[in-house]
Amino acid sequence: MSETQKRVRNPKKSNLTNQEQEFLVSTYETVKKIFNALDEPLPEEGGREGDPTVELLNQLVQEVAEVKAQQAQILTLLRTLAV
Repeated sequence: MSETQKRVRNPKKSNLTNQEQEFLVSTYETVKKIFNALDEPLPEEGGREGDPTVELLNQLVQEVAEVKAQQAQILTLLRTLAV
């Protein structure tokens, strides 16, 4: 059983569907992998300065954080409407 399936099978009173939970967990795991890759030591030759891959990864991390904040706002509004 994958880590994603384990996390989805044991939700903490979530109002999200299984599909939404799986998406959030997989997004979290992807972002975690990206951060781990960015933390790896640099090769001796040259650095990452000006590396377009790193710039794209940083942009991706920023966009994922923005989407996560938007999802939290949407969920809050949906819960408010449900009451």
